[in-house]
Amino acid sequence: MICLMNSIARNIETILREIEIAAKSCGRNPDEIQLMAVSKTKPLEMLLEAYNAGMRLFGENRVHEAIEKRRELPDDAAIELIGHLQSNKVKQAVGTFSCIQSVDSLKLAEKINMRAEELGIVQDILLELKTADQDEAKTGFADIDDFFSALEQIILLKNIRIRGMMTIAPFVRDEDLIRSSFRTCRDTFLKAAERYELKDFDTLSMGMSGDFAIAIEEGATLVRIGSSIFGTRF
Repeated sequence: MICLMNSIARNIETILREIEIAAKSCGRNPDEIQLMAVSKTKPLEMLLEAYNAGMRLFGENRVHEAIEKRRELPDDAAIELIGHLQSNKVKQAVGTFSCIQSVDSLKLAEKINMRAEELGIVQDILLELKTADQDEAKTGFADIDDFFSALEQIILLKNIRIRGMMTIAPFVRDEDLIRSSFRTCRDTFLKAAERYELKDFDTLSMGMSGDFAIAIEEGATLVRIGSSIFGTRF
């Protein structure tokens, strides 16, 4: 096991310290940046260890796995969906996740809205923008025009609350490409906030274990950290 159970708390302390350093280096308040523990594929025991170390926000990418973990986690812990949501999993996902970060089409947003209406709730979502053009496997709105075309319709859906945006940078060593990815998402986020009256539009989810410092420099308000907290395998 690369990350021993009793080291999870130390890993979280280290990440929080690095977030503080990155934020202060660019004149930002560290309190503006939320840490998500990406717990996908990790056993419940690890999540509880992180919870006991102060973590309250977890990221999962499989609906069924998240449902099982949700039953066992304390009520004040939140689980958000960070993986692609298939249409046939919408019924299970809505209401299970406090936020669905990976909404990448108008059609998916409409399905989420319909299910939320059936449940009598308002489902928080983020809109995912694809900024790693060279990676065909990544999901998200294909370009800024597609994003704004869909946003104009999504803001009319009554049982969805658009909290902000998310993106995944390309998995490359080139810092300029990574920074450009985050900057594209940030600029689109700011343009959307300026163009529309989105009262709760305050979340910019960018950055993972290998690039979160750059994401913070480019405006991230939420960073998604997995391997640096839980390890890469167990």
